[in-house]
This record gives sequence, structure tokens and C-alpha cells, in this order.
Amino acid sequence: MTNASDSWTQAAAKFGDHLRQLRKRAGLMQEALGQKVGLSKSRISEIEGGKFRTPLDRDVVTAWAKECIQRAPKAPGGPSWLLAMDWWTAELERLMRLHDQLRDGQHDVSAGQAASVPQRAAGLLASYLKAARREAEKHPYLGIRCGDAPPLFEIYRPQFVRLRASGSPGPAPQRGDNHVGPLVPADEVLTNGSPICTVLGAPGVGKSSLLRRQMDTVISRLDDGPKEVEVPVLLPAVEWTGGLRLADALARYTNRELTPYGLSQDLDAGFFADRPRPGAAWLVLIDGLDEVVDAEQRQRILGAVATALADAHGLYRFVVTSRPLPDCELNRVGRLAPRYELEPFTPQDLPVFAESWFAAQQLAAPANLAQLFISALQRIGVADLARTPLMATMLCQLFADNPDEPLPASRGAIYGRFADLLQMRQYQPAPEKQAVRALDRYGKAACERGRDIIGALPRLVRYLAHQWHSGNRNSALRILANHPDVQRPEAVPQLEWEGFLTSCLRGSGILTSHAGNFAFLHQTFLEHFAACHATQDGEAQAHTFSRLFNDPEITQLLSTGSTSRSDVWDRTYWELMRLGVSYFGFLLDAAPDEDAIRVLSSLITVGGPDGCEIIAGLAQVGTRVPVPIIDAAAATLVDSACDTTSISGARVHAARTLCELDAARGTDLLASLAQEARLGIDPAEIDDILDEGEDLGSVLVDPNDARVTAAEYLAELGDARGADCLHSLAGDNALHSMFRIEAAQRLKGLGDARTADLLHSLVWDPTLDAPDRITAAASLEALDSQRGIGVLRGLAWDNRFPPFNRLVAAWYLAQFDEGTIADLLDDLAGDTSLPPDHRLQTTRWLSELGDGRAAHHLDDLPPGTHLGSLESDFPKLRVGRRSVGRVEADDG
Repeated sequence: MTNASDSWTQAAAKFGDHLRQLRKRAGLMQEALGQKVGLSKSRISEIEGGKFRTPLDRDVVTAWAKECIQRAPKAPGGPSWLLAMDWWTAELERLMRLHDQLRDGQHDVSAGQAASVPQRAAGLLASYLKAARREAEKHPYLGIRCGDAPPLFEIYRPQFVRLRASGSPGPAPQRGDNHVGPLVPADEVLTNGSPICTVLGAPGVGKSSLLRRQMDTVISRLDDGPKEVEVPVLLPAVEWTGGLRLADALARYTNRELTPYGLSQDLDAGFFADRPRPGAAWLVLIDGLDEVVDAEQRQRILGAVATALADAHGLYRFVVTSRPLPDCELNRVGRLAPRYELEPFTPQDLPVFAESWFAAQQLAAPANLAQLFISALQRIGVADLARTPLMATMLCQLFADNPDEPLPASRGAIYGRFADLLQMRQYQPAPEKQAVRALDRYGKAACERGRDIIGALPRLVRYLAHQWHSGNRNSALRILANHPDVQRPEAVPQLEWEGFLTSCLRGSGILTSHAGNFAFLHQTFLEHFAACHATQDGEAQAHTFSRLFNDPEITQLLSTGSTSRSDVWDRTYWELMRLGVSYFGFLLDAAPDEDAIRVLSSLITVGGPDGCEIIAGLAQVGTRVPVPIIDAAAATLVDSACDTTSISGARVHAARTLCELDAARGTDLLASLAQEARLGIDPAEIDDILDEGEDLGSVLVDPNDARVTAAEYLAELGDARGADCLHSLAGDNALHSMFRIEAAQRLKGLGDARTADLLHSLVWDPTLDAPDRITAAASLEALDSQRGIGVLRGLAWDNRFPPFNRLVAAWYLAQFDEGTIADLLDDLAGDTSLPPDHRLQTTRWLSELGDGRAAHHLDDLPPGTHLGSLESDFPKLRVGRRSVGRVEADDG
């Protein structure tokens, strides 16, 4: 009896030979075809030789066949390639069924051959999932609690995200900027099926905890049955550097991290280069992109993500977390890839979190203690700062350690006292006796050197943080080995000395160690200690701030009172953006009050609105900013927002930044700007630019209608005037069509009840461009299915509508109305008012549905009809997202 393995081998060889003959008939070399379909030359050779045991992606093989068939010599008479594609689709489906049967063990496969592959893979997957779930349950920063940290699920509080707009070429916006939607549960956006999404958030806001929670949740669902179509795997971004392939990086990190949690066998790169189970994908959770210091390296990582999405054809889905980065960086994976901002705890979350933490530490009366804790936060004015999960965690421990002592009132002071607490806990008792014991046999000098190093350890930790923050990628031991105070005594062997240094670093209370690698408990701890090093004495502090603010040109500007922009300020601004508001805030917290005030004043005087934006960011992360500085920054922002000679977008941005410092004045200004006609862009100017084939962003300084942006900001801040302005702008035909639709989409994102009626009116508004009318119809379908389907059908049937846009309407309709789309396509294929290539496109779609009427329409087309540019204009037809009853066309 022929076993399944033999059947597969024969079928794969035959199928591969068919593909090879097809390629040769088209006159394509393997490398040229690979560039067209996204495969390497070696992979094409492997497929053509039938030497593949992993699934062939249907889309790839379909693209292969289509590319070759269209290039092959054609018989006269027209589009016969449609029938050829039907044959290839059937052949591919047959091969895939055979492959799936083999992989699922439905055939009698001899031992050691094909069946051993899925069985071994299933065993490895089970071991991986078990170990990954154990690891995910730990708190992401073990050192945050003395002793064993509580499982993450005991203290985790669900958080929310908000969709963020993209496309800004400048630095990352502050929290609250560029939002376009309401708050939604964070776990929902991680499982919404998008090929990639980015979750941005302030330092310590809970990004790593979110990913670990998602790991635990998805794996627990997998235990209940094969309901998930993806398996999660975590990868810190810093582990994907040096040009490693994704599968190699995943294998290396996973083996190192999960072995202590019970991973039974090392996973090779092939494990992550194949699907984890039939039909499933890997959900790759890339944590901390911002912790990759080099911007070019970050771009390489995002480029590798984009390549994996393009080449792997559904094998991977990505979630990337990071502190806010400029959109010009994030655009590397696509301008339309969704970006979300992770929100901190709500005021209602904070007491619940505190009670959970105190209970996890087994403290008496945790509920009462949580109320006392909240009162203590409110007394010193840091209740908002404590909404950041990491800050809440530290404050909870400081409070629990000494409830009668006032809590620190600034971010830098909180980190400083918490570091002292960790070090105190770690070094009890008798640190010298424990640390230098291994050096006794090498003499008195070695022991004295060891004691000196222990005494200098806080300073050495700050030095290490400074080196890492400055871009030194060497290991902790190598960096310290070059420090003059850590020279090895001649009597001590190298390995013994490294062992001593390792024990010292482990005992610091600030660093964690795993597999011989040290890291700070959290990126913000690295920044705090690096800032402490940079301001450790008057000389170091003067050097640090002079590098940023004591440039002779800035000094002259300050002395003359000039507020003009300069190249040197631009350099200063971008250097601050590179350093990050978090680190800069720690620098200011460590500086004497008079120096901090001088620096902050410089930001306002020289930097203007940009400097004020940095001040707003500093206040947001918890840096102590004196009230007079806040008032001066607010006044500067008011002047900027009211300056009618300034760029429209800059005026709106100034008003939005003002909301972070003075909510009442900021929202009033936004409401006024949303109704100021001079902020708009002349629709005729936009049309001229688009008619020339230019991109708006390359011609206009600000390619957005600032009134829509102002209204959106206002709405997100909870001001009812924002939604009213959006509704008014969407109906104003003095705005360009694209901005009217944008306003309607923003209103939809806010959940405004007026949106459906507004979208319906826009569909039938002849002053709107045809593509925007279709967008309105598709958006309406999401709110009111019956009306949306009706207007889409009405547009598709309307012979006054541009032919191409009638096809676009039909393409959208196919997703929503499976029951009647075939009849509509039949009507369009026979509609002689449409150009022949458009009728061919609808005939092709009809053929893909398996409708026999397609052959009749093919016969009616003029000889030689071909799709031309339509071939690349339409993605694959998606039919039947859901079935609905027949709806009459809405003729407006």
C-alpha cells in the first residue's frame, strides 16, 4: 500500500514540475519571477523540484500562476487566461488538501517519516506554550518587589488605548495628541487581526505588562481548544539586532528565557519559520522598540517587520510597543498601520491597584491602607503622576515601607528613594563579609580593593547607566573593567575577578541578571541613574547643560531678548528629542532649583512654542516645573495660537499643547480655531496639486485642514463643542471633499449619533469627489448595514457615476452582501455603458464566484480585451463577510 508520504512526494513533484513548465513558457528566470511574487530564487527552485514539506501559500502560488499565464504567448480571441486560472486554483486546492491531511495525521504514515514531523512539532509547541505561560505570569520587573514578586494576574489592571492618527513628519506628539477614536480595551486591539499594530505609551505606562498579560490570556485560550488562529511569542526589540533573521532571533531569545521555566528542548529557527499549527500564525510581540538607541537600527527592525509581512504571507502578525517615536520612523511599516496610545490608570483604577498590591504583599487591611495611600498622594499633589503603573508600583512600596513618612513629591525624588529602598533590602546583613569572602585567599590588598568597589557601587551603577544611555553596547562587566576604580588586583585571576564583580552587580538591587546578561529593572531606572551621573557634581552638571543651552548663539539670543528661531535652537530641540523627555526630566530633577529654572526659562525664551511643548511633556511625566514657568509657557502658547501670520497647523498645535497646562484657555482656543475660516486650504489649490500628480505633503507646508484637527482635539478632551464643529465642517462644501469625509470619520470615531444620517447625505452630495462618496457609503455600512448596502448598490448601478468608481462600489459591496452580489456583477458585466476592460473585470469576479454566466459575458467582449491597469488596481475580491437579505438600491 502506498503510504501518505509517498503520495505527498509524488503530488508535490508533479505540481512543482507544472509550475516550472509554466515559468519557462512565460520566458521568466527564477530570480525575475521571485521578485514578482516575493520568493527567493532558492525557494522557487525548491518548489519546482517538489522538495517542500511546508505549506505553499495559496496567494503566492496564485500570483506565480497569474504572472506566468499573463506573460505566456496567448491564443487570439481574448481573455482565455481566466479559465487557466480556474484550473490552477483547483490544482492548488487539491495539493493543499493532500498536504493538510498529511500534516493532520489523517493518513497512515510510516514511523519516522512524515507523521514524525507534525508529532514532534506538536510536542515542541506544547512545551513552548507551557513554559511561555509560566514566564508570562511573572511581574515584568522582578526587582520591583523584595522577595518573590506576585504573579502578574494578581495585580494587573486592564487598561485602554486610543487610536492615534499618523502622518506627522515631526517629533512624536505628547500624550493626547493626534487621537482619532474613543477609548477601547487594550486587549481588543491586540487581537483584531491587523497584520501589524503599534502600541505607544509614556515611560512606565504598562506596555510590557500588557504584552505579558496578552501572552497569558491567548495561551490559556489555546488550552481550551483550537479556537485561536495565532500563537503568541515575545521578543524584546533589543534582541533583534545585528542583522538576525526573525526566526533566529525568536529561537535564541526564547531558548534563553524559557529554559528556566521548563522548556524541555531547544527550539531551532525552523520552529518559528513554520506555522505553529495548521492554519495558525505567530503573534510576534516586539517590546520596547525605543530601547534600541540607534535610530537606523530601529529602522532596520521595522524594515524587517515589513519584509516579514510581505514575504511570509500570513505566517506572522506583529504588535510593536514603544515610547512615542516620530511618525516618520513608524511609517516604515506603512502609514496606514494602526497606532494606538496606551492610557494610564483611570483615577478609579488607582485605589483598586493599590489594594491588590498591598494584598499581594500580605499586608493587614489592604483596603484601608489603599485609602490612606490615595490620601497621601493627594496631599502632595502626585495623584495624577501615580496613575502611571510603574510609578504606582514604586509609590505603593515606599508607602508600605513607612506609611508615616511623607512620599516624595517629584519623579526624580521618587526614583531616588525607591532605589535606596531596593539597595537597603538587598544588602542586609553584613555586605562586606558576603561580597569579599571569595577574595580572602588572594591577600589583604585584594580584599581592600573589593571593599572599595562595594563602597563605590552606587557610583559605578550610575556610570554604567550613563555609558549604556550614551550608546555603549558592551556588557556591564566589560564597561566596568575599563573604569579606573575597578582595576583587577594582580593576584586575582581574571575569572575570579569577574565573578566578584558579577556578585556585586547582582547585589546592587538595581540590576537584574539572566544568562549572564545584566539590565536595569526598567528603562526609566537606566535614565534616572544616567542623569544622576551627568549631574553628580557641579562640574558634570555644568558640562551637561552647557552642551544643550550654553551655545554662544543661544547666550546672545537670551541677552538681547530676541525670540527668533535659529539653527542652533533647532539642533538643541532635536537633541532634546533624541535624549527624550524622560531623561531630560531626570536631569532637571537632579539639578539645583536655580539651574532648573534657568534651563526651563531658556526653553520658553528661545524655543517658543516648541520649548513650551517640551515643558508640557516634562510636567506630564512628573518633573517638578515651578508655577511661574507653567504660567510663562501658557502665555507663550496663547500668543502662538492667536498669531494669524503663523501656519494654521502650528496655531492649532499650540492650542492643543496649552490644554496640557491650562485646560480652560486651551479648549476655548481650540473651539475658536475650529470655526476660523482662514485656517482652511483652498479646495481649488488642492485639486490643482492632485491633478499634477503631486503629494500634498510635498507641496504644502501643512497638508491638513487645521479646523478639522482643532475640532477633533476638542472632542477628545470631552468638550461637546468638538463634535458639533466636526458635524458642521463635514457638511460645509467650502471645505475640500477629503477634509469633509475626514471630519465625518472623526465624528464616527467619537460614536456620535448623528453620524449615520450625515454619511448618508454625503453619499449623495454631488459636490463630493466620487472616491469620498464611496468611503462615506462603506463607513455608513458599518453603522447601518441596510442603508450602507443600499447606497453602495445605488452607486454601482448609477451610470452617471464614473465607471471605475462603480466597480469600486461593487468591490466593497461584495464584502457586505453575499446574497446578491452575483446578480449585480452579472448586470455590470452586461452593461454596455461600461468600457470593455471594466466589463472584463466584473466578469472575472463573476467567474471567481463560480457563476456560469461569466462564460456568456466573455463571449460578448471585443477580441483582445484585457484588464490593463485594472489588474493592479483591485485587491482580491472578498466575498461574504456576512450574509444579509436583499436590499433595494438607495437612489438618494
